[in-house]
Amino acid sequence: YVGNSAFSNCNNLKNVELPKSVMEFGKNAFMGCSSINKISIFNCISEGMFIDCTGLSVVNISDSINYVANEAFRGCNNLKEVKGGENISKIGKKAFYKCSSLMKIDLSKNIEIIEKSAFEGCSKLQEVEFSDKIRIISKKAFAECGEIESINFPESIRRIANDAFYKCFKLQ
Repeated sequence: YVGNSAFSNCNNLKNVELPKSVMEFGKNAFMGCSSINKISIFNCISEGMFIDCTGLSVVNISDSINYVANEAFRGCNNLKEVKGGENISKIGKKAFYKCSSLMKIDLSKNIEIIEKSAFEGCSKLQEVEFSDKIRIISKKAFAECGEIESINFPESIRRIANDAFYKCFKLQ
């Protein structure tokens, strides 16, 4: 177990290689660690785990993870690429909020729920492909993602909430 804020604001921390035996992380475990640039996550993504890790550019998510917690990557404004996570079924509130360098997210084909403001402010996000299992796109999920040009919704969609695509100016 890695506790709440255990490495919070360790600005010179560059590499994090925790063994797979670490099964749980507390809230805000690496918040504000601005020098971390690449991370592989094996067992869980906790709430606020990497808030404001401004140096983070690549995230590899293990297929054993099924949920991206609230605010997990909020404010990671240099995050460009998120890979893996084939079993993720839910993306939490503000999970990728203001990740303004994120252009493409290649996640699970099993995502059912995208919670409020999950990708809000990802101003460079261009490609969004929904799984055949997507049911709910919550309020402001993709608000201010001004580079998204097109979206195809599968038959599984049941709810697209208010302002889900607010200020997606290029959407046709």
